[in-house]
Amino acid sequence: MKKKAALFFAGLICIAGVLWGCDALDAFDWKKDTEEVNKEVDITVSETAIVWPSDRMGNLPKLGAKVAGIIGEDEAKCCSVIYEQCSQTDAQAYLAALKSLGYQNGMEFSDEEGIVLTGTDDSGNSVFFSYNTADGGGTVIYTPLGAAEAAD
Repeated sequence: MKKKAALFFAGLICIAGVLWGCDALDAFDWKKDTEEVNKEVDITVSETAIVWPSDRMGNLPKLGAKVAGIIGEDEAKCCSVIYEQCSQTDAQAYLAALKSLGYQNGMEFSDEEGIVLTGTDDSGNSVFFSYNTADGGGTVIYTPLGAAEAAD
C-alpha cells in the first residue's frame, strides 16, 4: 500500500512538473528572441540559386554543387554552406583540393556512404567538409583563426 501511494505521489509530482514546464514555454517570446538571434547570425535559404560566398569562405574553392543555404556569423566571420546535387567525383575532387591547401591534422573519413574531413591549415583556419553519397548533399564550414575569440 505504501508503495502504491509513493508511486501515485511521484506520478503527480512528475505531471505537475510537466504542466508547470509548459507554462515556461508560453513565457518565451518567439518573435523577440528570434529577432535577437537574427541580429547575430545571417541565414540565407532560397529556392532559387544562391551564389557561393567566396568573400566569407577564406581560401576555400567553390564546390561544384548547388548551394542550398548559407549560415554566417558576422562578428566571428564564420560561414557554413549547405549544399546539394553534388556528384561523388566532385566531392572527392573537393576533398583533394582542401588537402592540397593544407587542411590536415584533423579527422578524415571516407567510405561508400560519404566523406568527412576536418582540418586546420598552417595559418590556423579550420574547415569541416561532409558529403553524403545517398543524397549528394552535405556541409562546408569555414572558421578563420581567432573566430572563437571574436564570438565571445
